[in-house]
Amino acid sequence: MIDQACAAASDKAAGGKAPAAVDRTAGRDSAAAGAADLLASLPQPPEAALEIRLIGPLQIRRDGAVIDPPELRRARVRELLAALVVTGSLTRDRAMALLWPDHDAETAGRNLRVTLVHLRRSPRR
Repeated sequence: MIDQACAAASDKAAGGKAPAAVDRTAGRDSAAAGAADLLASLPQPPEAALEIRLIGPLQIRRDGAVIDPPELRRARVRELLAALVVTGSLTRDRAMALLWPDHDAETAGRNLRVTLVHLRRSPRR
């Protein structure tokens, strides 16, 4: 029905002349292919449920089972993880100010890089 209305409007705009045939499915097919490509490029959701408990000692559970990666034995790694969980996002400057307030920017930045390496490794085990 919409296609008919479009054709009628197009007819009227062309001064009553019949417009050339338009393949309206070609655009839909390319849009569908583009959408399928976009969906395929998205990361897959995690297979395991991850739970992080901050009240009391920090605890991580994967599918209900407690995991204790060695990287989380470092206090700064636990503190950075807790700050990220509580705030949702954290700038590098804010993280450095929270974790190393008495250090200069260069030292705090180096410490943050090392701490992030340990944090990125921890949930994968």
